[in-house]
Amino acid sequence: MTRSVTVKDIAQMAEVSIATVSRALNNHQNINAEVRQRVLQVAAELGYFKATTRHASSKQKELQIKKICFLLCYNEFNQRQALSDPFWAGVLHGAETEARKYNLQLVYQAINYQTPPYSLQAQIHEMEVDGILLVGPSETQTIQTIQAVNVPIVLVDNYVSGLTQKVDSVLSDNYEGAKQATRYLIQQGYRRIAYINEHSTRDFPGNMIHSFTWRQKGYQDALLEAGLPLDDQIIYHSYQDTLAVCKNLMQQMDPPRALFCANDPVASRIIKTLRAMDFHAPQDFSIVGFDDVDLAEHLTPPLTTMRVHKEVMGAVAVQTLIARVSNPEAIHMNHILDVQLIVRDSVLPQTR
Repeated sequence: MTRSVTVKDIAQMAEVSIATVSRALNNHQNINAEVRQRVLQVAAELGYFKATTRHASSKQKELQIKKICFLLCYNEFNQRQALSDPFWAGVLHGAETEARKYNLQLVYQAINYQTPPYSLQAQIHEMEVDGILLVGPSETQTIQTIQAVNVPIVLVDNYVSGLTQKVDSVLSDNYEGAKQATRYLIQQGYRRIAYINEHSTRDFPGNMIHSFTWRQKGYQDALLEAGLPLDDQIIYHSYQDTLAVCKNLMQQMDPPRALFCANDPVASRIIKTLRAMDFHAPQDFSIVGFDDVDLAEHLTPPLTTMRVHKEVMGAVAVQTLIARVSNPEAIHMNHILDVQLIVRDSVLPQTR
């Protein structure tokens, strides 16, 4: 039988006192940051967090789920911005509402995707949760770090293939939604349609932008199915410089008069920037977004977009996590949620 890792073991390997280890593990303020980091790293290497988690019990099937974590991975934003993002706020609201139905305590936390494994394991240990909703873009390493401490996990708005240990996931139908949006523009008579992404596929590891990857593929396949050519010159990545994107768009010999944006914030930035250049939607160009966050209907003009049912996504994620904790051996599920075209005033039929 494997002996449990003790505080004394950590102290010996980290070459500090038992009291110092205790302060580090309990996130005490009276400890040097470098020492705390070394202690947490040693604890993770020894498997301390796995050994002490409630989910290491052989009676896992008998556990009652009481507390879960909404763990949001963010990249360029700070934690406060990440948690206030309108898309994630909708998903969080749905998760909170569903959790209350089951008398579950839901805590939320945001982590940078570059958070070291030992630090993430320490945070999970401190929260003492029965399961985690891992929300948004995340690296394989982040997923495996959580799996290493035996805490059930559900990916939300993300999907990762090729994991040794599979996980459940809940996400919107990004591919079909993008095809539907592009087809709508084609039906309005447009043949030259630009795609404006949030990030370049070069910006992050491949699985971290699953939604945007499939939205771009849906756009491209819709063009091909309509017999229209693909043109890399009108596929843009707006996050770095929206003004440069807009200038390039309108300075082309044959500027695209229809724009499909990877999400609504991108569409909002494009509309405002082009307006400053004296190009107006929908008179000068038609534009479609994705997600239907709150700002979409309040833009000028109100934005035609693909509605992602964010609250439903959060609710289904909680249901999936409850099912996983209740039956750890069940087949892992990938829930793909339908999206809906919401027609507003940002598209006019092509007249020439």
